[in-house]
Amino acid sequence: MALIRNGRDYKDVESPDGEYPVIGSGGQFANATRYLYDGESVLLGRKGTIDKPLYIHGRFWTVDTMFYTEVSSDASAKFLYYNALTIPFQYYSTSTALPSMTQGDLLNHPCAIPRREEQAQIARFLDHETARIDGLIEEQQRLIERKRSFQDILPSR
Repeated sequence: MALIRNGRDYKDVESPDGEYPVIGSGGQFANATRYLYDGESVLLGRKGTIDKPLYIHGRFWTVDTMFYTEVSSDASAKFLYYNALTIPFQYYSTSTALPSMTQGDLLNHPCAIPRREEQAQIARFLDHETARIDGLIEEQQRLIERKRSFQDILPSR
């Protein structure tokens, strides 16, 4: 389904004028003048924050504490991303002060792999439902803020 590759040190490619994102476990934090990979990929923490998979599409550089995936043509990167969100990382993490994962741990994690078409259908459904839930959360936050603004205006009892 995918090859798991190591990220690399970014110091030699970092530049404020770089056009490619440098991605760490918390997302983009710098720009690079070169890219490490071009395409859809699932990024997985190797050291430190290991339980926050990221999905990316395009050219990027990922740091040496991250893995990136080269997804095969018979697989859906989005499906792999959603699948990665279900990995019980705490069971695989090395018992050191700094949580760590190995390629072997990730490659040996059992998961059901349907046909490519079904993977894409599952990913589309999850994208749709995630967007719907995010919209409901945003609406709830707006209502909470509105209630707070009324509480500020109205006299207290």
